[in-house]
Amino acid sequence: MLPKKSSKKEDEDCISRNVYKNLAEVAITYLNEESVPDKALDAVHMQLGSYEKTYKLYLNVHHCVSACVRIPLPLLKLDHVQEAVGDLKVSEDAQKEIIAVVQTYKSKASEAKGNNFYPKIKRFRWRIDITISSSVLARVLEPTLLFEVTLCDGRKKVFEVSIAKFHQIRYSVAAALKEIENLKKKKLLKT
Repeated sequence: MLPKKSSKKEDEDCISRNVYKNLAEVAITYLNEESVPDKALDAVHMQLGSYEKTYKLYLNVHHCVSACVRIPLPLLKLDHVQEAVGDLKVSEDAQKEIIAVVQTYKSKASEAKGNNFYPKIKRFRWRIDITISSSVLARVLEPTLLFEVTLCDGRKKVFEVSIAKFHQIRYSVAAALKEIENLKKKKLLKT
């Protein structure tokens, strides 16, 4: 009597949630550029029976984890993950387990950061100065922008920028804002 061939659905059902949890943890370790233990996938290999299945499943889970990591923590829900993952053949139970692992990772990472943040701008003042002459030249007539920034922690920063450098900064900021707008239009970042 020939052994019964199992369907893909039956294969997926027999994979425990613990396998997905282990694979997601390995993927997060890899994405953090930490060293992954040599025998990290051995337990999964023992359950699945072949390296080919193990590596295919790991590849799908890795792709799913990398998509989940890019989604902000408040939006990390099953429907957003399904949009991000797209055509991958990862079951809903697996996605739930992956979401749980990524949420745990993100909450631990945010706790580790604590209250380390950049100071916010409390006050911003500017003016245009025109240099009429200098000790070297009798007549210069060169405009410069003078900026004074007061930070929320009380520090004051004063800096001077030429008109040409100001236009270069203005162009760079406009390009960055346009790129942010393009990213907001993509499905992955929509709320």
